[in-house]
Amino acid sequence: MPDLVTHLASALLPGVALRADRAVLLALGACLPDLGGRLPGLSLAGLRWLGLPTFGLEKLPFGVLHQPVGSGLLALLVASMLPERDRALGLLLVLSGVMTHIGLDVLQDHRGHGHALLFPFSNRRFELGLFGPEATVPWVPAIVLVTAGLWGVRWWRARRRQRSR
Repeated sequence: MPDLVTHLASALLPGVALRADRAVLLALGACLPDLGGRLPGLSLAGLRWLGLPTFGLEKLPFGVLHQPVGSGLLALLVASMLPERDRALGLLLVLSGVMTHIGLDVLQDHRGHGHALLFPFSNRRFELGLFGPEATVPWVPAIVLVTAGLWGVRWWRARRRQRSR
């Protein structure tokens, strides 16, 4: 899969045109499928490696949270924590980030282990197979520099505007 940094940049690059609070929600959505669907399993594996008890939690199907319906439910949960007046837009932003994430993942070749995009209605897997899971890793430094550069310009311009007032 594209790494989490690439997923984050996929939201922060267009997010530079948004208000910061909105860009954060877009970025959170872009990370949500991995945070919900991958992080718990990796964390439990780490606990097991350390010899600590996992209480059978590793048997839970966290991978469902990496699919559109599971990530959509996580987006609803995140939006429900926002002030009521911000929930609809917040949900739209988080879902947009989620779809960015899933869109990038679908472009990859997972060697036949694509995404069950219609789960729970279908277990059929789909992927476009345009590039391998590690293909984005060499680009991470450039992606980080471009993203940081754009956000740096944004910060500099806002600060300059603020000083001129």
